Amino acid sequence: MAFRTLLRRHDGVIGRCLNEFFAPRGHDFADLRSEALLGFHKAVAGYKPRESSFRSFAGLCIERQLASFIKAATRHKHSPLGNADSLDRPIFAEDNEKLSLGDRLVDRFEADRGEHLETLGHLAAAVKQSLTERERSAVLGFAEGRPYEAIASGTGCGVKQVDNALQRGRRKLSAALEAAA
Repeated sequence: MAFRTLLRRHDGVIGRCLNEFFAPRGHDFADLRSEALLGFHKAVAGYKPRESSFRSFAGLCIERQLASFIKAATRHKHSPLGNADSLDRPIFAEDNEKLSLGDRLVDRFEADRGEHLETLGHLAAAVKQSLTERERSAVLGFAEGRPYEAIASGTGCGVKQVDNALQRGRRKLSAALEAAA
């Protein structure tokens, strides 16, 4: 109730500030008014009577809020998102078949997934065949995101032994994956 009273009483300050600014592209007068009201709210929350009159303080707060809004709006920080192509927009494939960009991405994902599954199969075989029990425990514990201390307590060895086993396991797995490729 008190805020509305202040707002009605100082509506002229808000209008004067709004007349000084133009809405940036993509925004309208309602956006400017909302920002002006936000500036007015900040003035109400931050006013201390000893500094100056409320009217001049509110005008300053509103002008700064509007200037910040316009500066941010004209920065084009989010323009790549605004100019992005729709995933549903039709594009033409090699055989003149209409597909959307989303369909093409799904097809590509399925192809990549097949390759990754094959690599994962080689990796699983390498874990079983080439790693010792301690190396396997260290690598699998690390892959689960467990800290060295937890892996060490589970295997009954020291933290440094876990680190060494993990390094040996990484080298063996890397060599096995290179041989499979």
